[in-house]
Amino acid sequence: MSLHGAKPRPPDRLYSRFTFSIGGCGRQHQRLHNLSMSAIGYGNLQLSFLSITDSEVLSVEPPDAIGALGGDAVRFEECDVTDTVVQYFGDVSGNLGNTFGWTQNGSRALRTRFLVADPVPLIPSYSYRDDYQFSWYGSYPQEWGALQRYSHLAESTVEYIRDVQLGSVNLTRTRFRPWLDRGNPIFFSNSTRIPPSIQL
Repeated sequence: MSLHGAKPRPPDRLYSRFTFSIGGCGRQHQRLHNLSMSAIGYGNLQLSFLSITDSEVLSVEPPDAIGALGGDAVRFEECDVTDTVVQYFGDVSGNLGNTFGWTQNGSRALRTRFLVADPVPLIPSYSYRDDYQFSWYGSYPQEWGALQRYSHLAESTVEYIRDVQLGSVNLTRTRFRPWLDRGNPIFFSNSTRIPPSIQL
């Protein structure tokens, strides 16, 4: 699935605040398998209450020049993400469900790689903002008595742009590493007013 013809965007492209959402009624019932999705500058992916396996996702948020975006580059709400590669630029969030009557345990990622995609080759004259965040939030599972049986991030790799926030999550053999590339806006002189942070 491609929302842009699988081509780099022209420098004078006008971007809209558009997200592409797929929602299910439970990760045990709705499954996406072998999904290939590319969203460059608009159509950023939001998944909720489903499972996704053996997939590849590329999602780059619009340039900062268009103003407030109203969404993450990639967002998972109460999802299972397995054996998947997520290439992104922008914010990534894994959240617990906020729907009455459904689970509120948080999303899980197993054997999944979150990798930063340099936006400049994809969107010429890309403009950055100062704050980028990878966040993953969970809770104690309602159906299990022991938290150690529920890993929110397991056997996965997280490459992050700037800030990391983790809340009420169980991590198992997961590696976090910064995006050490000259294209990272954190290395620009005007983006160091507030130092990067990792919050647990």
